Amino acid sequence: MARARSPQEPREGVGTGAGSPATLSRLVGPSTGAAVGLLACILTSRADAQTAPAPTDTRSETSLTLPEPVLLTRGTPAPFTGQLILQVDLLRWAMRIEDLDHRLELDVRTERERCDVRLELERARTSAADERAALRDGLYRERLAELTEALASARRSSERQWFESPVLWFAAGAVVAVGAALGLAAAF
Repeated sequence: MARARSPQEPREGVGTGAGSPATLSRLVGPSTGAAVGLLACILTSRADAQTAPAPTDTRSETSLTLPEPVLLTRGTPAPFTGQLILQVDLLRWAMRIEDLDHRLELDVRTERERCDVRLELERARTSAADERAALRDGLYRERLAELTEALASARRSSERQWFESPVLWFAAGAVVAVGAALGLAAAF
């Protein structure tokens, strides 16, 4: 069973080091220990004080600065907080990043080539469509000229000449009939 400690006894692990005030007070007495402890606090206050670093403008930095790598072995505590990565995992990630960079470059090149081929194909289709439209336009113009000529010819042929007039032929028929009737009447 654990024994109860007195309020004057230091806790285990706290203030029990060689230079701690509790150890000094046991060695030299309570009043001298307090004086030495006070003197130790005053002398080390400058060493414990930290100055704030000068503010830097992080907005102008464009690259990420990483701390220097620290070699650690399994089981030793980390010198700072954060994620620890095994060297195998780090190499795997580096290879993956390099592979993805290479793939990205290939994909970009492939997509550019595809776009160039599609662009050339669309240009060829547009050129062929323009040629077809020009050919159709030429054929329609030729056919229009042929039909216009045929219409003009039909109009010319549909107009009657002076000798094709029905009134003229009726009058000529009437004159011949009257003449024949008079000639027959005179002969009888």
